[in-house]
Amino acid sequence: MSHLLNITFLLPGYSPNPIGGYKVAYEYANHLARLGNDVKIIHAWRFSMDESGADKPIDILRRVRYMPEVVRNTKPGWFNFHSDVRIINKFLTISRDLDGSDIVVATACQSAPITNEHSLAGKSSGVYFIQHYEDWSKDASFVDRTWKLPLRKVVIAPWLQEKASELGVAAELVPNAIDADRFAPGPAIPARPLSVTAIVSPQEWKRTDLVCEVLALAKATVPDLEGTTFGVCPRPEGLPAWVQHVQQPAPADLSAIYQRARVYLCASDAEGWHLPPAEAMMSGTAVVSTNIGGVRAYADGSALFSPTGDAEALADNVVRLLTDEAECTRLAEAGYAKLSGYTSHDAASAFTKVIESAAENCIG
Repeated sequence: MSHLLNITFLLPGYSPNPIGGYKVAYEYANHLARLGNDVKIIHAWRFSMDESGADKPIDILRRVRYMPEVVRNTKPGWFNFHSDVRIINKFLTISRDLDGSDIVVATACQSAPITNEHSLAGKSSGVYFIQHYEDWSKDASFVDRTWKLPLRKVVIAPWLQEKASELGVAAELVPNAIDADRFAPGPAIPARPLSVTAIVSPQEWKRTDLVCEVLALAKATVPDLEGTTFGVCPRPEGLPAWVQHVQQPAPADLSAIYQRARVYLCASDAEGWHLPPAEAMMSGTAVVSTNIGGVRAYADGSALFSPTGDAEALADNVVRLLTDEAECTRLAEAGYAKLSGYTSHDAASAFTKVIESAAENCIG
């Protein structure tokens, strides 16, 4: 591009705690700001043109709880923003809030309609950054309608690109990447204890219940097994007493958790492009996962997969790696080699090319 751009990212609400999809969007915003572009991020609880239905009670409670942050335009403290990235927190965003933008980036289905409205009015070029098929948050028919809007679509995983094809729309693939400076490989597998780690969450599809069950089953076969879970939530009910739980670990602590474990366990029913197993792989940890596109996107051939919901199959794979040091080492090394070949700068540069191309084709 011969000139710098005014770029607005739309995110569905302020979050005081880490969210993987937010983190990716923030990293791209930082990269674009470092290039000299005028970048702002709008966190909004609602967007005009959003016909997805009434808010859930928990969403209303979150608005009240985080009202001070919204009023003060507080930057989420868990992410290190570039100094030139502006943060705007709002309860409602309407089309005129986007005026002056060359590019508007929708990051959730709720924000796609307003992005499309602004684009069709000739005021900006719209990009729809799709990180999941969000039928877990909105009705599938609404999600499908947003995918079919005439926006430039970017997806993060092959399974999402296949979903777009099923809906008859084109989508460009820009896979996520893991920052090697934040997640460096730890000791070799033989130097690590018989340890398994996993993220836990109150979100049902992440299957904290299954994590608890798998760890208990594996412990019955491997008595020396150590376990560590982490997440933004407090220690979940049902977690075996011998498992350590770390709530909201600092970045250095999270890296240490990964580097200590031989196996990372993912029990989710679905994910877009699941960051924690990838972070673990970059840290030299072998991965056991449910058979979901959000992990196969980067770990196909370098992890062990089991059917979703199958605790016994997951436990068998965990035990297999804990009792077969050579196989655990092979998968850990294969995973690291695969992910380290595609850097966070590569991903940000690819996303930037989409933004610049969209700006060149802007109808306004």
